[in-house]
Amino acid sequence: MKSDSVGPGDVDDAGFPFEPDEVTRTRDIIGDEDDRVPVSDDKPHPWHSVVRLEITRQDDTIVGGTGWFASPTVILTAGHCVYDRHSEDLAARGWAKQMAVYLHGSTTPIITSIIRTTKGWKNCGDKRYDYGAVVLSDLLTDGPEPYHCKVLGSMDLKDKEARIAGYPQDKPTGSLWEAQSKIKRVETEELLYDIDTIPGESGAPVLMTNGEQVFVVGLHHWGAGSSHGLNRGIRLTDKLVENIEQWSAIGSQDESIA
Repeated sequence: MKSDSVGPGDVDDAGFPFEPDEVTRTRDIIGDEDDRVPVSDDKPHPWHSVVRLEITRQDDTIVGGTGWFASPTVILTAGHCVYDRHSEDLAARGWAKQMAVYLHGSTTPIITSIIRTTKGWKNCGDKRYDYGAVVLSDLLTDGPEPYHCKVLGSMDLKDKEARIAGYPQDKPTGSLWEAQSKIKRVETEELLYDIDTIPGESGAPVLMTNGEQVFVVGLHHWGAGSSHGLNRGIRLTDKLVENIEQWSAIGSQDESIA
């Protein structure tokens, strides 16, 4: 069961499979050094709220992505993880057939085909709205604590420290890696930063902290092959949060949204 939200959407390269040498040639590592470090399986929140996605595409190939719990039943991710617009193989494009969700440190997947994205991404391929959701039909027993989503003003984002945690394709399967640096540029619907990432981390949360509080201000969706030589993320906005609430409310009951 798949649907568009009432909001607009975004564009990306949709995460087709990479050979290791192709991964290292991408420009997602900013500068000369790779600043990513591994996160151990036994680390608690906020890390256990980041999940690994195995995405079965229309041609039955399987690719990887990252998501995070935005509510007890909604895992937010990049729009191109749920709806492929740009794979080189045309047979792979369209809605993902199936999502296998792996909780941090787990080797047993949660299988679902309930996915959502925005109309702007699905219909127009607009990068500013490249986000979507994997919806669980049931609450998890002792499931991960959802992240607090925080909509911040530009002055509270620019030049502030942030971190990204995801499941990169150039590392052992199932291993979570994180890196941190500053948000360099703030746009109306996007954040630009020099935080290192690699394909497979699309959909990863862009995290900030205030004391002991950890919260999400965006989600990673595009590498530095785009303009400005910086990696890019979707900025959390009131509309995005509204869509999360809508996706949480409809759960598995909705066939489509007009």
